[in-house]
Amino acid sequence: MNIGLVGKTGCGKSTLAKHIAAEFGHEIIDSDVLRTYINLRLEGWQIMQRHMEQGLQVPLDLFAKALSRKIIPLQDKELILDTMLSAEILFEYEKYTNRIDIAFHLDASDEVAAQRVLARNREPKILEHIENRKSRFLKEFPKLKQHLGSRLINIDAHQTPEEISAQVLEILGD
Repeated sequence: MNIGLVGKTGCGKSTLAKHIAAEFGHEIIDSDVLRTYINLRLEGWQIMQRHMEQGLQVPLDLFAKALSRKIIPLQDKELILDTMLSAEILFEYEKYTNRIDIAFHLDASDEVAAQRVLARNREPKILEHIENRKSRFLKEFPKLKQHLGSRLINIDAHQTPEEISAQVLEILGD
């Protein structure tokens, strides 16, 4: 079962991905695919790095290259997509897998999401990055919701990470 995690920066997607992976053995596809691509200095890495430093969306063609490098060797594995910020990323992901079987929208207020990010990151420009990513997510969410349809389950992300994980693991266990 391939799982998608949807939500603003700071809503708890990465924490939830780790809990699901620990419980079910899924591989996590996250923004590390982009960092690895940059560290390897592959074609277009400077552009990718610049976009990431500014909190902007990485050009889709570069994202696709980084994503394919990670996913192709894992085609027989069950995956968790923890980088779903746009419908285009989802469509690109689904080129390499059958599809997202179930997705969870971790719905947190702007205040809660910002507090969580600030608690773990003290970069001077982090508030600007949060705002850029939030705006991008809010613009893209209707397309994601439409594409995923009944596969998208809303989760109140104002709960503790343990409560969120317990709720999601219960749904996945059914």
